[in-house]
Amino acid sequence: MLLTVVVTAVSVALLGWALFLVAVARARPDGGVDGGMARIVPDMLRLLRDLARDPTLPRSIRWRLAIAVLYNAQPLNLIPDFIPVLGLVDNIVVTAWALRAAMTAAGPEAVARHWKGTPDGLAVLRRVIRLRAAEAPADSGVALP
Repeated sequence: MLLTVVVTAVSVALLGWALFLVAVARARPDGGVDGGMARIVPDMLRLLRDLARDPTLPRSIRWRLAIAVLYNAQPLNLIPDFIPVLGLVDNIVVTAWALRAAMTAAGPEAVARHWKGTPDGLAVLRRVIRLRAAEAPADSGVALP
């Protein structure tokens, strides 16, 4: 029984990562990717944290980010994580919902200020969460899709 649960949990986690990697691969820049693309998840988590701590953002956006983090951290979700594929979809949707709202409200300057990864990584993240390129300043140094 325990072995079945462990194998199922590991399988679901691997399948979720595989689906995320497929989405990232489909959204990668046309010129290919560099080694920094492997760091998109840690960079995205740092961006979530830094945007949640940014006092210039509206409180409602910071609350939305906190809700996304708490939803992903707590063991009971709307769709339990042990259900193959669907168990991780709700976590991804909640995270994308919060991140998209925060990035839209913060604007390209704040996102560029908090983004610790490569410009290609930010471009891929924007494509994955279906966020169109905003009017970024020409001298920001961030490549937006």
